[in-house]
Amino acid sequence: LLDMLKSDEVILSEPQPITVDGHEGLVADIQQTSLNLSGRVVAVMVTPQQQFVLFGVAPQAQWDAEISPLFETLLGSVKLFEMQAPAEPANLPTEEPAAELTEIRQWASSATASSEYGSSNWAAYQATGAPSVTTCGDNSDAWAASSSSTVEWLELTFDVPVEPTQVNVYISYNPTFITKMELIDAEGVSHQIYGFEARSYPECPTIFSVDITEIGFQAATLRITIDQTTSPSWVEIDAVELVGMGDASLISSPPGEEPPPPVADFETPAGFLWRAGGEEAFDTLGVFPGLSGIDVDPNNNLVYLADTIYNIQMVDALTSEYVGQFKHAEMRVPQDVKVDALGNVYVAAWGSGKVLVFPPRGDGEPYSVFGERGKGDGQFGDFSPTHLAVGLDGRIYVHDSNKNDKDEYINRIQVFTPQGQWLQTINFEDKYFSPGGMDVGPDGNLYVVGFIGSKILKYSPDGELLGELGEDAIRNLVGGAQGLAIDDAGNFYVAMWTSGMIKLDPEGNLLGQWGVQVNDGENDWPAGGFYQPAGISMMPDGSIVYFSDSSTQYSYLTAFTFTP
Repeated sequence: LLDMLKSDEVILSEPQPITVDGHEGLVADIQQTSLNLSGRVVAVMVTPQQQFVLFGVAPQAQWDAEISPLFETLLGSVKLFEMQAPAEPANLPTEEPAAELTEIRQWASSATASSEYGSSNWAAYQATGAPSVTTCGDNSDAWAASSSSTVEWLELTFDVPVEPTQVNVYISYNPTFITKMELIDAEGVSHQIYGFEARSYPECPTIFSVDITEIGFQAATLRITIDQTTSPSWVEIDAVELVGMGDASLISSPPGEEPPPPVADFETPAGFLWRAGGEEAFDTLGVFPGLSGIDVDPNNNLVYLADTIYNIQMVDALTSEYVGQFKHAEMRVPQDVKVDALGNVYVAAWGSGKVLVFPPRGDGEPYSVFGERGKGDGQFGDFSPTHLAVGLDGRIYVHDSNKNDKDEYINRIQVFTPQGQWLQTINFEDKYFSPGGMDVGPDGNLYVVGFIGSKILKYSPDGELLGELGEDAIRNLVGGAQGLAIDDAGNFYVAMWTSGMIKLDPEGNLLGQWGVQVNDGENDWPAGGFYQPAGISMMPDGSIVYFSDSSTQYSYLTAFTFTP
C-alpha cells in the first residue's frame, strides 16, 4: 500500500512502527509537492485476511493547524477486533429472498423549509424535481429563503429509501454557503454527511456533491442548512439529487408517462475542422482533464490551454497534434492563459493566488511571479485570480473576486506592470456583473464580458469606462458568458454556457452562433457538440476559432470556422 502511494510528486517518509489498539503497524508522512499538500497514512495488519488503513491529506497549513490533531485523536479512538465466523443458525424459518438492490438516482419529490421568499415563486417546492435553472442568477424557479442574511434550512423527501452513496445539490445563485447536510433514516435518526464553515464557490451555477462513506442505514429525507450571514445575497437551490442502492421495484411512474428518449445524434455543424481530447485520463498526456481559459499564439501556431490538472497544455493550432505541457511550483489550478505579441505566456492561477509570466512555450523560469492572498492592492481573494488580459503597452489586467474592508463580496480588476508592480484598481459599478472573461482589442481598450451582467464593458487602457455593448444579443441567448476573445477587426467571440459560441461585430450585433448543446456529460458526444464551454480564442484574422469544453468525464479542444 505504501509503495503504491509514491510518485514523482508524492514524497513518502520512511515508514515507522506504530501500535494501534495493541496491533503493530506502520505509519508514514505524505508530502504532495505541486499542490503543497501534507498528510499521513497508517496501515495495520489485524489478521492475514483483515487490514486496517487510516489515510488523511489536506493543504499544509490546514493539515498542521486542524486536520493533523483530528487525525491523531481519531487514531487514538480506534478499537480493532478480529472477525469471527458466525455460528451456524439452527432451524430458522425460511425467509423470502431480499430484494435485489440497484443504484437509484432520484430527484426530491417534496420539500419544506424554515422560510421561503414566496408561496409559489422561490418556494421550497421549487427545489423538487430535475434542475430547471440553467444560468447563474436570481431565478424564481429555485428555492430562496425569506431573508438573504440568515441561517436557514431546506428539507427534502425522496420517493424511494436508499442506502445513500452521494448527494448532489444544484445551486443556481451564490454557491455554496452550505454548513451542514443530514440524512434522516426511517427511525428518525439524523446522519450528518457534511459539516463545514460557510464559504463561497467561484463557479456558478454549480453542483455541490458529497460522497457518503457511512453505511448500514437507509434514508429518504435530507436536510440542508445554509448560512447566509456572509453571502453577498440570497443562496438559491434549484434541485437536489439523492444517489444510492435501493429496491428499483418501488419506483413508480405517473400513468401514461414514458421515460424520455435518449438524445438523438446530430449532424456535425458546418465549419467544423477538428477536435482534440477525449475521455479524462489523468496519466495520459494529450487528454485534457480540466480545461478552462485558452489563447492562441499565431506566430508559432500553438493553442495554450489552462488545464487544472496538468497546468498549461499546448496543441498545434493547425493539426490538433499534442505538443507538450509545462508546470511550475507556484502555478496551481491555472484558470486563464494569455499570449502577447512576442509569444510570452501569462497565467492566472487561483490555486496559488499568483500571476506568472513565462517565456514562449514555458521554456525556462518565469520572468515574473506576483500576487498573494489578501484584500489590499496587489492581493487576491481565496479563489482568485481567475481571468486576465494583456494590454498593447504591456499592462496586465487581472480579475479578482475578493472582500472589502466591510467583509462584503466585491469583483474588481487590478492592473499591474509586466514585472508585477501594482498600478491601479478598476471597480465595477454593478457588484453582480460577475466577469466571465476579458481581452484587449486592437484599439488598445480593455473589454470585459459579464456572466451575470450579460453585456460587454469597454474601458480605456487607464480604466475609464467608455461604454457598453452586446447586451441585446447576449441577453437574447440562454446561458452565461464564460470567455471572451477579440480579432484584429474588432469582432467579439464569446463562449456561452448552454448557447454555444457566438460572434459579435465591433458594435455588439450578433453575426453568428455555432455548436450544438448536449446535456449528457457522462457519455461521449459527437463532434460539434458542447457540454460546458469555458474558454475561447481565434486566429487574429478570425479564420479559425477554438474553444475548450469539459464535463466530469470528457474534455475537448474544438476548432471550427464561422461560415457565412
